[in-house]
Amino acid sequence: MLQILIDGQVTIKKELQEVRLDIKKNGERITNLGIYLAELDDDAPTREEFGDHEERLSKLEKQAVS
Repeated sequence: MLQILIDGQVTIKKELQEVRLDIKKNGERITNLGIYLAELDDDAPTREEFGDHEERLSKLEKQAVS
């Protein structure tokens, strides 16, 4: 009976170690994704810059039509 309890605890401990490894691996992936998102955010135009592009495109379209 005692051996059954010990075996159960050993099994639970092994499963917890696997879960910890999975959490660590996924945490690293999430961190990498966060870094990529931050870089993309830095490269993306702001609302003001986007508005400026719209105005410039409108001017170019008018020039192309003329």
